[in-house]
Amino acid sequence: MLKDERISPSQFTLLTTLFTIGSSIIIIPASLVLVAKQDGWISAIVATLFGLLLIYFYSSFPNKYPGKGLPEIIELVFGSYLGKLIIALYFFFSFTLAALVLRNFGDFLKTKIILETPLEAIHIMFLIPVIYAVKLGIETYSRVAELTFPFVILMFIILITLTSPQAEFTNIQPIFGEEAKTIVGGSLSMVGVPFLELILLTTLYSSINNPKKTRKSFLVGVLMGASFLVVTTIYTILVLGVELTSLKVYPTYVWAKKISIADFLERVEVTIAALWGITLFFKLVIAYHVSLILVSKLFKMKDYRILAIPMAFILYVYSLIAYPNSAYFMDFATKTWFAYALLFGLVFPVLLWGVGLFKKDQKT
Repeated sequence: MLKDERISPSQFTLLTTLFTIGSSIIIIPASLVLVAKQDGWISAIVATLFGLLLIYFYSSFPNKYPGKGLPEIIELVFGSYLGKLIIALYFFFSFTLAALVLRNFGDFLKTKIILETPLEAIHIMFLIPVIYAVKLGIETYSRVAELTFPFVILMFIILITLTSPQAEFTNIQPIFGEEAKTIVGGSLSMVGVPFLELILLTTLYSSINNPKKTRKSFLVGVLMGASFLVVTTIYTILVLGVELTSLKVYPTYVWAKKISIADFLERVEVTIAALWGITLFFKLVIAYHVSLILVSKLFKMKDYRILAIPMAFILYVYSLIAYPNSAYFMDFATKTWFAYALLFGLVFPVLLWGVGLFKKDQKT
């Protein structure tokens, strides 16, 4: 991380919020409802509680290692050789996440918006502004986040307001109709995407200009993002019902298509898609940015920006071969990816904390 890159705690909050919403707002409602049925929204709340506990844990690192991000902490705790191996693994995790997010966006546009456009062209069009944002640095794209976030809130409020007349409260009944273990089991997909992925944002700790406010800004950002996901899940069930929500790959887009006022205000789902495009963009930018920081630390490079263009070619190819189709991705995201995310988002951080504590005790 370059020393001259600084963001405020409030900017970190917004980046956390947008990362949390990211692609989750498109795919999570279906995975929650598939397991927990009408209680999917309760699973979302349970997942949020798990997520807040995770973030409370993640935000304990700045107090112990002030001014340092994830790669610096890893090398400090595990040493040069083992540390580099773990940083390399985190790079693979972050880079894979970036490829998956890019593919999510491409699949969404290809199947719902611009059906005749080749997937390859969509990926190229989306990658260009991502490369530009990363080359400009975190200060610049954090300011863009401040400008676009009000639009995200506005469009979300409009979506809620215009679809409220079609909400059927019988769709979420009976409340707590599923067993507790089913509701908790349903929450795991949301714990994996996005909460365990948030470990990557600890790489940006060294950019926050007021480290003492890191915990508060992180927790607030996750709570804001999770609120979007919980409300989205509730309204998707209310408007579409359990069966339709669980069957659709992108149920929130189907939900947006329900907007129809006096045969005048219709077909506004493309505008709503722009809302999701914004959150996907920032999640991709952050995941790609973190990837470049990690690989630059791995090879002791002073400036990660020189990697932005060459690594984008690899990301482009990786995104095209990441998975065969959307149906496969839903199964991958709820099962295989959860295992990966658990390793990097919980197992490694706990080891990092435990080994660091042990080494400190030995010194004393």
